[in-house]
Amino acid sequence: MNPILASLGWWTLWQLTFIGFPIGGGIAYFLLKSVDGPLKGLLAGAIAGLFIGTAQWPVLRRRSHIKVWWIVATSLGLAFGLAASITVMGTGTEAFPVLLRGAIAGIVLGFAQWLVLREASPKALWWVFVMTCSWALGWTVSRAAGVDLSYSWAVFGALGALAFTIVTGGVLLVLVPPERPALRTR
Repeated sequence: MNPILASLGWWTLWQLTFIGFPIGGGIAYFLLKSVDGPLKGLLAGAIAGLFIGTAQWPVLRRRSHIKVWWIVATSLGLAFGLAASITVMGTGTEAFPVLLRGAIAGIVLGFAQWLVLREASPKALWWVFVMTCSWALGWTVSRAAGVDLSYSWAVFGALGALAFTIVTGGVLLVLVPPERPALRTR
């Protein structure tokens, strides 16, 4: 198959992983209600991260042999990232605190995922920067789209998740080269 078409097909599949955000965030909200403090951030982040990582991992595996630890890293990274972001910035819904909370959660999450991604790519450290910016972007897009942030959701809304997957999918195409099938010997 043409490598460009294969990459486009993979990127398209990656876009479907956005579904992990509303499912994980919805379940976290159902169980905990609003994320109004660091402890709830820790718990809600773990729940939402579990669903996000579970949505992402099968698609990542199609590109490279990313280990199942991706799910654990996503869950723990979002748990500690969300708790840290609330500890530092509180739960305000103004533009600047939302942006910074997203960046703080993104850097912690990005570092956790980097621990798994580094086995697949020598450029994986860039992922920490990408997640910092993409997580801030997701929250900013959600706020700009009119999502009511007073509910103190664990994750951003569907439009934010779509923006996030568009950016991160493109970056993963560059950072993680596709696995090449082993050559058969006769």
